[in-house]
Amino acid sequence: MSIPPFLRRALSWHMRDDSLDMELASFTSEAQGEAEQPSSEPRSLSQALEHARASGAGAALALELGATAPLQTLGMVGELIAHSPTLRSAFGYARRFLPLLQAGGNLKLVESEQFAIIYFEPGLDNESERRFAIEMAFAMMVAIGKHFVGKSLALREVLLPYPAPKHMSEYERFFPCPVTFDASAAALIIRRQLLDVRQPLADDYLRRVIESELERALRCEAPRGPLNVRVRAILERDAHLLSQNALRVHPKRLGLSLRAVRRRLAAEGLTLSGLVRDFRKEQAIHLVVDRDLPFKSIADKVGFSDATSFHRAFKRWTGATPKEFRRRSQPRASAA
Repeated sequence: MSIPPFLRRALSWHMRDDSLDMELASFTSEAQGEAEQPSSEPRSLSQALEHARASGAGAALALELGATAPLQTLGMVGELIAHSPTLRSAFGYARRFLPLLQAGGNLKLVESEQFAIIYFEPGLDNESERRFAIEMAFAMMVAIGKHFVGKSLALREVLLPYPAPKHMSEYERFFPCPVTFDASAAALIIRRQLLDVRQPLADDYLRRVIESELERALRCEAPRGPLNVRVRAILERDAHLLSQNALRVHPKRLGLSLRAVRRRLAAEGLTLSGLVRDFRKEQAIHLVVDRDLPFKSIADKVGFSDATSFHRAFKRWTGATPKEFRRRSQPRASAA
């Protein structure tokens, strides 16, 4: 994979070395449509990391980068996060605009009565690159948390989906909590109440301006990525489109004909109606488990015209009514 611009900036900032940035600049050639030329310069993330380590970077390079690199290394997404009023809104922006930072990545927030679990999957096939991305992202999340709450993020646990490395002791410097390796997924667990602590430095006007520009950038970038990612981004921004009756709106929002949408999704092994159905199910389960909302409100949020239809669909999806599912799931989530 080519090096994401934010990581190139972070590596260059960390190394304080303009020559590294010049070498890594060659990775922009593909985006600019330039023909690839034989070169000894690093042409992948793995090669770039080897270059950085050969220049003196330690085994905990990813943790160091995440903990110390300024938010500006994330470009406009970083600026938007910095001016978000709460951690919850910052997470929402990070998830929405993640395709601008890392194609194929996924962020997910699951809440219980006491805790919030932040899952991250960078979507990288190379195991060393995946590990690097997870470590850098989690260290950066901890630093961002301190920016918002003005103190330690009160981490409860860090879960990492790979064996403990030789530099395991380094994790104690960055994560003041238990770190579990060989976990089923990468996740941070924090106190839920921290999500809604308001930070005093947010600039609402600047936030709206940056958000508008990023929406424009996302629309320009989207044609390069999988179509299903673009559909999900639209659904996340406009909840009313979850109504099955609004399916006809999606092709217009995507700038494609309905036939083209169906053809391209079929090539990805998906259908438009299936994407909407799966997204509704995912959102419904998230809201039933993680929000103390009336079921009628949840039905509205996920595009059902009435609570009865929602209850039928939810039982078909999970084998339980929303009330039963909430009662069963809450104790397990709280104990996470």
